[in-house]
Amino acid sequence: MSGMIPLSIASKATGLGIARLAPRKARGANQIIPQPHKGATTMQTIERKPGKECGADFDTVCGRAVAYANRHNGGLELAETFINRAGWGHSIFGVEYVSCAGRELSYLNTGETYSLTIGQEGNGEVFSTSWGGWYEDAENQHCEEEGETRCGYCGEFTPCAEEWRETVCEHCGRYVDSGELPEKETEDGEDD
Repeated sequence: MSGMIPLSIASKATGLGIARLAPRKARGANQIIPQPHKGATTMQTIERKPGKECGADFDTVCGRAVAYANRHNGGLELAETFINRAGWGHSIFGVEYVSCAGRELSYLNTGETYSLTIGQEGNGEVFSTSWGGWYEDAENQHCEEEGETRCGYCGEFTPCAEEWRETVCEHCGRYVDSGELPEKETEDGEDD
């Protein structure tokens, strides 16, 4: 009996007359269709998942989900609910987390590093991004602010020398750009 509403209650609750309750094409998120039930007329609310009216592509739906979640002071979960109800739930695989240089991003996993998705830093507003793009921006911002670079060999941040290519990682002892070990000088000043 779940989802069933007696006709008299549905009529009072919606303010609709019986003539308006005839089956028709749905324009909203829900369509009320009369269903007979044991000799009495009842109403059944059928939830219809919007599709094209929410956006012809996933990027448009992401933009609308961001606006919806922020307008309702919701977070990433509300944006995820919007995407699921818009019929694009098959494009996301839950909430994931990534951190870089002391910052953390929660995002809806689309399975692709650089495809558009929805992210949220801390309890801030949600926004459209790709997690790969966010990660690179966070890394670049950290490097500029701290005068560091990330070693291409071990992945740790290390202070940057004047000439980036001459920077040797303080963690692994290799050049940050090539991952090669620097040549050692002997006691008489010649290279080995």
